[in-house]
Formats: sequence, C-alpha cells, structure tokens
Amino acid sequence: MIALKCLIINLFNYPSLYLCINLSDNLMTGVFPDRLKYAIILPIHNKGDKLIMSNYRLVSLLLSCSKILETIMFNRLYQYVHTNDILAPEQRK
Repeated sequence: MIALKCLIINLFNYPSLYLCINLSDNLMTGVFPDRLKYAIILPIHNKGDKLIMSNYRLVSLLLSCSKILETIMFNRLYQYVHTNDILAPEQRK
C-alpha cells in the first residue's frame, strides 16, 4: 500500500513520468488509445460574409500527447518500411 501511495504521489508531482509510462505501454501493445483520437473542431472565419459557410475553415485541436505518440509511431513505421524495403518504387519519395 505504501509503494502504491508513493507511486501515485510521484505521478502527481511528475506528470511527464506518467506520460512516459503511458506512451511506452501504448508502443509496446501497438494500440493507439481511443481517448487520444478525439479532437475539438473549431470553425475559423477566413474572409468575406460570415453567414456563408464556405468562408470558414476548420481547425482541429488535438491533445499534445496524441501528437507525440503519433510522431513516435510514424517514425518507427517509417524506419521499418525503409529498413525492410517494403515500398514499391512508385510509392517512394
């Protein structure tokens, strides 16, 4: 019980430690958590009449944890694909 209490206090005081443990767990399982797939979408007015919907663009606000995990997963997948020469020549950039 004391060890669990110390762990909870450490995670509360050091949120980066919790984030590191959580991201590491997600990478080991290969699962992108559902909670990180949500975004807040805001319409931003570009120019012209504010009553015309085509004068707006949508901006998605994502969690920073989501972007970090997405970048790590992309880098690992990219390295794997290029190391094992999986892509066809037409798909390479």
